[in-house]
Amino acid sequence: MQDALRPERLQWLSTTRGHLRLRAPRVRVDDAWTIAPLSAQVRWADGVFKGPDITGQWPDGQLVLEATLDARQPGPTASLELAAKGLRLGTLAQWFNQPKLVTGNLEAVLDLSTGGESLDEWIGHLNGRVLADVTQGALADRYADAVALSLKGRPHTGFVPMTCFIGALAIDKGIVRTDALLWDTPTKQVRGMGVVNIPEKTLDMLLRPHLKDTIATAVTAAVRIKGPLDNPNIHPEPLQTATDLARGLIGRALGVVMKVSPQLSDAMLKLQSTTDKALSSTGIDVPIVATLLQEPVTCKSVSSGPKVEALRSFQPARDPSPGDSEA
Repeated sequence: MQDALRPERLQWLSTTRGHLRLRAPRVRVDDAWTIAPLSAQVRWADGVFKGPDITGQWPDGQLVLEATLDARQPGPTASLELAAKGLRLGTLAQWFNQPKLVTGNLEAVLDLSTGGESLDEWIGHLNGRVLADVTQGALADRYADAVALSLKGRPHTGFVPMTCFIGALAIDKGIVRTDALLWDTPTKQVRGMGVVNIPEKTLDMLLRPHLKDTIATAVTAAVRIKGPLDNPNIHPEPLQTATDLARGLIGRALGVVMKVSPQLSDAMLKLQSTTDKALSSTGIDVPIVATLLQEPVTCKSVSSGPKVEALRSFQPARDPSPGDSEA
């Protein structure tokens, strides 16, 4: 990747031009998924490469993908825009030889841009937004138990139903912040928030499970994941609700030798200021833990939130630039 960004490697974009377009009236992806029509193209001229640009439609979904690489100035810039609805995760998982990983319908949005003369600069200049909204799906139970912080010792043989997964991210100069993060199943819900600093290769995440049923084999206290990406520290958040503290399950789940005793007096009064201070360095611009400790939300309420709705309305818009008329 480092070599690919060198000016001499991109000079051909200024000295040549081309346009390749493919169109198929119908493309059968699997027994239940046929894209009709599907078109794709790439074109380049005057130092700008556009593509792949892909559009496709099917009865319950559509796909629009646009990518651009602009090498007219030192330090090339790039953008990637995607708006897709009704992507079948089960089929996509099979393409990656993981047929028993995940199923469901995916709505995805990418609006990313970056630039620079090296890979490090591209990472540090990465900006944009990301949305992943999965409905009517299921996840392999070996992964679902981990996501839900389950203590069950059952064999992993099947899928766990997934009401929804919603992840909305904002990226500024390589720093990723959660606008929404929700995993919901018929029996449990996990909400989350946090920051991933890609240039520094660190993260600071807070996960908060909510039980929908009384289950004695699951964690319901907030869990903090913080530190280097390759070796983060996982531990319980010091202040939880009285219910969480009384359950005494944190140590079992995380392998931490500790005693948890109820703190009924001023835990909630101290909660907001303590957690705000603890996470202030990450730049999280939302109510920190107080909202995570409230009653469970719903897939509908999170999906209809203003930031998620703004992402959902995004559509790639190809802007004309040199070479379009002659490509």
